[in-house]
Amino acid sequence: MRVAVLGGGARGVAGGFRQLLSTDAVDRIVLRDTSAERLAQVSRSLGERVELEHHPFPSDLEADAVVVATPRGTQLEAVEAASRLVGRPCW
Repeated sequence: MRVAVLGGGARGVAGGFRQLLSTDAVDRIVLRDTSAERLAQVSRSLGERVELEHHPFPSDLEADAVVVATPRGTQLEAVEAASRLVGRPCW
């Protein structure tokens, strides 16, 4: 399973990542954030299964699951964009 995590803040990295990395069902995690600084900071503590992407929403998003961990006030936009890009509804 390929999981995209939108947002590299403490909530997404500390909580979501540790749980995702602890399961064998997840083959690859894509961490996407608009802050290159934040990605560089967290990359030191992440494993080989994590791929970093420095941009918010490209024209495509290949993922079986999406975790939205963006700052308050941006989640709705992130969920709507993710839903469009993966071609599935988000609940």
